[in-house]
Amino acid sequence: MPYTRRPFQPEVRYAGQVATELNRTNDNFDVLAQAFVSDNPETYIVKNADKLDGYDASLDSGAFLIPVANSKGYLPIGWNTTKNALTIYVDNVNGSDTTGDGSSANPFATVSKALSVLPIRLSHNVVIILKASPVSYGSIFVRGFISDGGNLTIQGEFTQLDSGTVSSFSNSVDDPVYGNLVQVAKITDTTKSWTTNQFQYKLIRVYKGTTSYVRVITYNDANSIYCSSTFPVALDNTWSYEILDWATIIDRIVVRNCGPVISVFNLRIIPNNTVDSAVAVMNTYKFNVHQCHISSNVSLSHPLIKIIGTHTDIFADVIDASNATQVVCRVDEAQNASRIGISDTKFINCNVMVINNLYSFARYWIANGTWFIKGTNNPNYCIWSAMGELSFAGGYGKILIDCGSSASIVANLGCTIEGYGNIVFGSNANEQVSGSTYIGGSIWFGTKPTGLLSADQGGSIELGDSTLTGARPYIDFHYGIGSPQDYNYRIQNNDDKSLLFTTPAEPTIYFVRGRIGTNNQNNPHSFITTNGSFATRVHTVSSNITLGIDHHIVLVDASSGNKTITLPDASTCSGRQYVIKKIDSSSNSVVITPQSGQTIDGQTSVSINTQYTTIRVVSDGSNWFII
Repeated sequence: MPYTRRPFQPEVRYAGQVATELNRTNDNFDVLAQAFVSDNPETYIVKNADKLDGYDASLDSGAFLIPVANSKGYLPIGWNTTKNALTIYVDNVNGSDTTGDGSSANPFATVSKALSVLPIRLSHNVVIILKASPVSYGSIFVRGFISDGGNLTIQGEFTQLDSGTVSSFSNSVDDPVYGNLVQVAKITDTTKSWTTNQFQYKLIRVYKGTTSYVRVITYNDANSIYCSSTFPVALDNTWSYEILDWATIIDRIVVRNCGPVISVFNLRIIPNNTVDSAVAVMNTYKFNVHQCHISSNVSLSHPLIKIIGTHTDIFADVIDASNATQVVCRVDEAQNASRIGISDTKFINCNVMVINNLYSFARYWIANGTWFIKGTNNPNYCIWSAMGELSFAGGYGKILIDCGSSASIVANLGCTIEGYGNIVFGSNANEQVSGSTYIGGSIWFGTKPTGLLSADQGGSIELGDSTLTGARPYIDFHYGIGSPQDYNYRIQNNDDKSLLFTTPAEPTIYFVRGRIGTNNQNNPHSFITTNGSFATRVHTVSSNITLGIDHHIVLVDASSGNKTITLPDASTCSGRQYVIKKIDSSSNSVVITPQSGQTIDGQTSVSINTQYTTIRVVSDGSNWFII
């Protein structure tokens, strides 16, 4: 929808919020508020409209008042706090910051004014509603609010494109574009005759009574809507729906240093310059971006969405990268932990990397029908995460990655990946995970990545690829702090695809296609080859015993009487050998007996009657033989 931007207005920030058109004269303020340190420190002031006895705030009971001057009132030492839950209305076409009171009938004209009437401390939930308008509300800055149980929501309005009643519903049909690669939900209204993709990447809300669900539309035909994120309940003709388009526009939103949950709903966000991110949030407890449409500027020089030290949820959004040359969503700064949850969100027209995490304390959780779609060009990578964690969850729809010509996912420097089996890949995606130079690859839990690992049923550790191109992959173990070049124990693939176990100062062990070579036997000619001695366990016994898997050499003392050595079932241990020796000088016998029905050299038993006499026996899988 065409819109015009409001003229630039100078802004004055105070007490963590934003005020506009504020004249700095003695008649326009009562008390000085404490300064708030920001990128551009200023003196912050409280206007007449913001007195403590206003409708919006009250003085905390623990605060003190210091008289300043009779004409100036009091300086509060303590925090202002909300009296009750608030809904404040803003209309940038019909509202007024001078005569408006923030009610639905008499709204303010700017978001800055709505924020300015709030105290710093929110003890109740506050909702600021931006009325539908063809004019942008400009940039929104939210800073320094403190939560005492309250949160802040900035909410736009929709235009209803169509509505009706559900005729039929399926929670799992093949996607009209991707076929059986992705199963989607289908909502049909047989009374309609729409144009194909008339509502693509708009929103649909289905509702019955007080229950409603919002989903992103990925495709529509003449009378059906398709959504990649499915529904937790079945829909029937008792459910209604409406198709929605965004009718409230802002340039960008910046949130910094806030304690409450800050949420934005139902907004179309379009950057008005090439420098600033559309969404930038820093050091805030939690930030929600729900049911919004975010578009990039083609020449944008910063990420479209930038997150620092904040738990951010991105749900049911359309994020149009507009074929720009900058990363779409990026986590910045190593010293701050961030968690980004993304579900039922469509990343479209992506020419460059979509998701980027540069730091170990960050986690991306991607789930429920989120799609990544290439733009005019196919980016080299879709998701790049250094260290940190990538989690992929299903439940209400598969994750579709249809971009990434070199590798769909780069899990660098030991990044942990969970739930890889919840991803499906389109024809524009290279279904490959690229690993680190030093720590080769990533740890996988559960279902294996198709085409990367062998047909395992559980988790695996993947080291490089089967072609062994580049440096030979390895895992290093350290008894303490170390680096990839300073290991205590290493497991490594060799050029001939053998497996090498080595330590810096000890003989190595090779595993080559079922053969084991020790002490530098890197090409064992038999299944076990060693360039040195070998040892087996020795048991000394003086009583009757049945041999098992942990016996090999058995020294028998029969000085107290005849002893019986019973062999195990020959059919369970084909090829196993035992060495049995009588070590005492008595005339007592050592009797070697097989299991019932089996023999030793055709006999039911053999005896050793002379000191230091040895018998070695071996199983052929049916009986025992002396060798």
